[in-house]
Amino acid sequence: PVEPNDVLLSVLPLYHALEFTCGFLMPISGGARVVYATTLKPRVILETMRTTGTTCMLGVPTIYSLLRDYLERKVLGASGSTFKSNLMATSKQISHSVERRFGRNIGRKLFSRVHQEFGGRIRVFVSGGSTLGEDLFQDFKALGMPIYEGYGLTETAPVLTVNPLHRARARSAGRPLPGVEVRLDHPDKHGVGEIVIRSPSLMKGYFKNNGATRAVMEDNWFHTGDLGWVDVDGYIYITGRSKDVIVTGAGKNVYPIDLEAIYRGVQGVRNIGVVGMPKGLTEEIHAVIQTDHNDVVGSKETEEMIQKETRRLARELPSYHRLQRIHFWAEGLPADQNGEIDRSKLRRLLRRELKEKRKPKEKEIHPSRGKKRTSPPREVLIFELSRLSGHPEATIGPSTDLYDDLGLDSLQAIEMLLLAEEALGVSIPDEQAVQLTKVGELFELVRGIKADEAVLEAVARSPLSSTLPLVAKKGLDRALLRASFGAARTILTSWFGLKVRNGNAVPFGKPYILAANHSSHLDTGAVVAALAQSKGLDEALRLHVLGARDYFFSPKWLGWLVSKLLNVVPIERHENSLASLKMVKEILRSGEPVLIYPEGSRSRSGEVQGFKAGLGLMAWELQVPVVPIAISGTYKALPAGKFWPIRHPIKVAFGEPLPMQRYQHQPGELSREELYRLIARDVQAAVRGLWVATPDG
Repeated sequence: PVEPNDVLLSVLPLYHALEFTCGFLMPISGGARVVYATTLKPRVILETMRTTGTTCMLGVPTIYSLLRDYLERKVLGASGSTFKSNLMATSKQISHSVERRFGRNIGRKLFSRVHQEFGGRIRVFVSGGSTLGEDLFQDFKALGMPIYEGYGLTETAPVLTVNPLHRARARSAGRPLPGVEVRLDHPDKHGVGEIVIRSPSLMKGYFKNNGATRAVMEDNWFHTGDLGWVDVDGYIYITGRSKDVIVTGAGKNVYPIDLEAIYRGVQGVRNIGVVGMPKGLTEEIHAVIQTDHNDVVGSKETEEMIQKETRRLARELPSYHRLQRIHFWAEGLPADQNGEIDRSKLRRLLRRELKEKRKPKEKEIHPSRGKKRTSPPREVLIFELSRLSGHPEATIGPSTDLYDDLGLDSLQAIEMLLLAEEALGVSIPDEQAVQLTKVGELFELVRGIKADEAVLEAVARSPLSSTLPLVAKKGLDRALLRASFGAARTILTSWFGLKVRNGNAVPFGKPYILAANHSSHLDTGAVVAALAQSKGLDEALRLHVLGARDYFFSPKWLGWLVSKLLNVVPIERHENSLASLKMVKEILRSGEPVLIYPEGSRSRSGEVQGFKAGLGLMAWELQVPVVPIAISGTYKALPAGKFWPIRHPIKVAFGEPLPMQRYQHQPGELSREELYRLIARDVQAAVRGLWVATPDG
């Protein structure tokens, strides 16, 4: 029963019949609260459970498997220690033994730390979509959080059976709901027959498909096509399927005959048979292809052509209609007496072939397991992708598509990212992970994150004075900065005749971003002098200048100099640098402003160049206003390539701040990347307008 104080965490999409009825309509009807997860990463799911006080969750077996594996790796530390692994296994055995002997589950006390990770309020876990598996059931039961497995179909809206509260049984789909009638059609000597049901929730029929309806409906009884048996207490056990439907880990029903019809038209394919092959808790979609008789059997070119064409075709289909493994056979496919594909025999032959291939493959791949952390990240990622997808490491490269080529579904992609995080010790942000499609993009993302983490570690070990707020700097550092900025104001004003326009537009005593055009090494001095002239030297001393790490901080003596005398903060050039964003965030959080040159480098013509989207990312994610600045005269005084400046008038014009509130409601539902570019373009337009209005005389 649903209680008003229940909090259900929704992790499945609402187009799942199970989630829509039991994860949405049922809690709403009972007055409970529904919380929607933003990601399927176990770490975030657990954080959400703790934050919201989650009491219930519906899921598919793969999600529970990911949660269990994460807990064992990160919370209990079992994966990295033989002692901890044995201790956990022993604790589970103790939990099971006590329950068998005394009928009492002590998992909540024995694994109290695990319950704290879940928020301490978990009341019910329910699993559907595909078979849960006894190991997963027993593991959660030992922890004191049994998973209640159920069974149903979309045609039955959808739940037919579920394990009763506090009386769940391993491997069982539970007992029929009130009003649901179940019988077994043509049971064999072991009592296994097709499950046939009658229920108030049964559909009227398939839409405009009377033939399909007649094939499954008989006197208001629905033939499910699933095989099972019933014990003396009325618990149902699903043993298989009489029809050839493949059920993926995400609970999707895939019909081989449909896929065969789709892919049979690929050039070079003479015949194709599709079957589901077990992989862990789920099934993979395997296709056995016999090439056209006009081609040379086993021809490498023919096979590559078919692979390429199937991948192209798959891009136009839902992810669950993609072939995850393709096998090429010289002989014909096994057929039954009616001339149709004998899937049972095909599955047996394929299982035998995979078993034979697996032995040498394990010898080839297994050694790399021992060098995960010490191996180059690229090798580690390819190894994990090979292990997860079943494709040989040699076939995986930067251009390989994670979904079309490797056949990963959404849950497998999450598993891949978790494995990568564990093996490399990096945390991959969700907003970046969802944009990945190619293996090369994953390489670049991990490389950038590791570079960022190295920067943060270096700054944490020895923080540069330029990364600290003014009040936190040492007295000597403040004195050096004051002398340097004071000298810049004097030189720019007296020698270059600095003129400042609209200096009052700059906010006072608040965090903001100054965005200026860049054509000379004199630009920073000009902005510092203009700020000191408009708001006083104390305000200028609070300014942090963002400079490219690879340009200003190599060699080290140069980095020391610009850090001490110009308050330059080292940032990475790539726009999605999390380390740079974190450092800028800390500076702005302290209430001090930053200066950025969004063009990325000095203009070689003196004209205003395009602004990079990184400016928009910083402004939007940190929610601070951007003050546009136009600098003129510095290009003629000291252009790129010149060492000594000439005397020439310099002008600095400040524009009105651009608040981020104006972008809160953008038409057309812009993506984050599009929004960043829009902000950068708007600031560029403002700077260009100021620059045109401030001609370089």
